[in-house]
Amino acid sequence: MEDSRADELIETFVSGPKRRRGRPTTGGRRADPLALLDNRITWHEALRHESARSERYRRPASVVVIGAEFRPGLDHAEVSVDRLVRAIAHVLSRSSRETDHVLRAGDARFMVLLPETAERDAAQYAERIVEDCDVWLAATQTPVYFRVTVAAASTEETLQAAFERATGPQPLGGPERLAGADRLAIGPGRPPTAERRV
Repeated sequence: MEDSRADELIETFVSGPKRRRGRPTTGGRRADPLALLDNRITWHEALRHESARSERYRRPASVVVIGAEFRPGLDHAEVSVDRLVRAIAHVLSRSSRETDHVLRAGDARFMVLLPETAERDAAQYAERIVEDCDVWLAATQTPVYFRVTVAAASTEETLQAAFERATGPQPLGGPERLAGADRLAIGPGRPPTAERRV
């Protein structure tokens, strides 16, 4: 019974309610959220373009990397990775502007290119995404936590270089900011309640 309710909640979150006040919803079934995302070639071309534009005109730009992982040691067999990924993709698609680029970079790992967005605004965007995902995670009791990294162009570093540093292997130490209990650091050896920001 609980499994079917969890499936129904996730399906409603991704596809919208089947009926409103006893009437079918208009407009038919919504598009697959994964189909709305960029492919790797398009996303990386947009990153190169935005990095060059940001450097030339001294404009802000950021990349947010959000990854979801099942909590170790907990049973998550009833929640498929596909349903989890579609729900996260739905949140990202709904929360992104037309100028943003969203890429699924792994099983449940996404990268979002945010033109004209400073590091602080990108961090707030990431927090909103995680908070929106937390709503249905709590409703379905899905044992998931998020890893979040924010990379931004600066006067010392291009967006491309910041992105490569943020997504590459991380040395021990470095800047950390205490975040919620469900945010983990990216990189080996980091404590489980820290969010890595680059």
